[in-house]
Amino acid sequence: MSEFKQEYEIVRYDPLALLDVSIDKQVIVVLWKQVEYRGILWGFDPLQNLVLEEVKEYDENLNPIADYSSILI
Repeated sequence: MSEFKQEYEIVRYDPLALLDVSIDKQVIVVLWKQVEYRGILWGFDPLQNLVLEEVKEYDENLNPIADYSSILI
């Protein structure tokens, strides 16, 4: 089994494992009001609170709203 496939099998059933392999990677977080944050995942906790760096915030029409050096979601 390839390394990618093994990693996929793990994260498929465990959201925290998905977050773990996404550390230091570009991620997109969409909140229930359709506000979107794009940034680099710096860290998270067991409750899935996320810390992103170099973040851009977008509205529901994908218009940029703000830039942040870091943010806690």
